[in-house]
Amino acid sequence: MADGTALFSDTSEPDIWAERQKYWESVSRKSEPKRLKRSRRNHSLILSGHNISMRIHHGALLIKDGFTHYPQKQTELKFYPGDLELPPRIILLDGTGSFSLNVIDWLKEQNIPLVRMNWNGSSSVTVFGDGTPTDPMQVRWQIEQSLDETARLKFASDIITKKLKASRQTLKTYLSNSEHFPTADAALKAGLDSLKSKPPKTIGDVFAVEGPCAYQYFRAWQEVTLQWKGLKQYPIPPAWGKFDQRSSVLTGRKAKNWKATNPINAMLNYGYAVLESELRIQALIEGYDPRFGILHQANNFSGDAYIFDLMEPLRPKVDAAILEFIATNAFHAKDFVLRKDGVCRLSPQVAEFVTSSVSLCLAANLALD
Repeated sequence: MADGTALFSDTSEPDIWAERQKYWESVSRKSEPKRLKRSRRNHSLILSGHNISMRIHHGALLIKDGFTHYPQKQTELKFYPGDLELPPRIILLDGTGSFSLNVIDWLKEQNIPLVRMNWNGSSSVTVFGDGTPTDPMQVRWQIEQSLDETARLKFASDIITKKLKASRQTLKTYLSNSEHFPTADAALKAGLDSLKSKPPKTIGDVFAVEGPCAYQYFRAWQEVTLQWKGLKQYPIPPAWGKFDQRSSVLTGRKAKNWKATNPINAMLNYGYAVLESELRIQALIEGYDPRFGILHQANNFSGDAYIFDLMEPLRPKVDAAILEFIATNAFHAKDFVLRKDGVCRLSPQVAEFVTSSVSLCLAANLALD
């Protein structure tokens, strides 16, 4: 691979990998949402590992999932046009493989986006439709909002207000026992009060409110730990034992967030990548241009600025999904991979489950909006 690391950590111990895969497959089956009879599948198809393949044969989409450890039987899937089992989207998690070009046409006809995610949890490619904005009115609205300072301030205040409210809910639900909870909750409340009683006069004022709130919010995460099993035989690096502070995306992203040195930050990276890809698909469907941000703007922000605008109020929902995942599972050292540079990666099985959990959480929240 390009980063010089293997997709799986230690092929000399296949039994452990097979055991962990069975565990996560069991957890995944239990968490799959129930479907009404004759209703269409509502959760993503997630592929990972080496030698993934996708091709069209006699009008059907044939998929072979990748190998993540050896020995392992390669899963094969077949979908016909209009099939109720067709996933709403297909997510490729790292790995290697190939697909024929007519797969893109087939997926377009079935209205199924294809998302590619990198090893570090960043969303690298989203293929959907023709990939261009289809509604000039929506794009004009984006441009007008970004150029009108009053409108831009209102937009920014609204989305940050929603983010702080959602952060308080996640904090109260999952982190109320943290010694930093009172300080974090007070900071979030003060931020909300400030946005309401003293409307920001500049975008810098919005950043000045959001930044300290984000700092205190993630400070309450410092006591979040994973439940580990098998530590005597498979010890973990010291850095995996605690959560590292994250910074606000608005006021400055720490490089180590993207190069996570502990499992929790690695899971958050994957969760936010899923959020980014989901919102990019939604924006394209509705005719918006992902590049034209209102709060985040292209001249001082790398990436699809409008997508990051939309992400802000939903980040705490992703956080809640990750915290729920952490609270309800026991982890093993083989669920993660330690790279030579100290960066922590999720195993394919854990990455797949995190992606699935966050996708289901977002589907529920986006349906309510």
